[in-house]
Amino acid sequence: MARLMGLDVGSRRIGVALSDPGRSLATGHGVIDRKRRDPFTAIAELAAREEVEAAIVGLPLNADGTEGPAAARVRAFGEELARRCRLRVEYHDERYTTMAAEEALVEGGVSWQRRKELVDKLAAQLLLHGYLDASAGC
Repeated sequence: MARLMGLDVGSRRIGVALSDPGRSLATGHGVIDRKRRDPFTAIAELAAREEVEAAIVGLPLNADGTEGPAAARVRAFGEELARRCRLRVEYHDERYTTMAAEEALVEGGVSWQRRKELVDKLAAQLLLHGYLDASAGC
């Protein structure tokens, strides 16, 4: 099986995670700084190199499960991603992934500066892990 890519899309940075080929594990891969690099080019290159079949994009739903302006921006990004990178795009509820990532890093004693570098990557990993678990019926 081909890998899946998890994307935690923010206005400044995009956290990236990859599954293993068997789609049982999610590993944080890195962060794309949208001001330094075109995210679509970076994602297309990574997808080709890692044999990615689909992108799982975190959908920032409101607390009540409805979609607001942030979800609309992410859906527009996903549509552009599908078009430009020729990837299948699926959405997965990302509520609280960034908060959970931040809390895990704080509990781990990670410094504020280092947390800033890691939080988006870890949020993408948590998002992809949640998707993999839901797909497996866990």
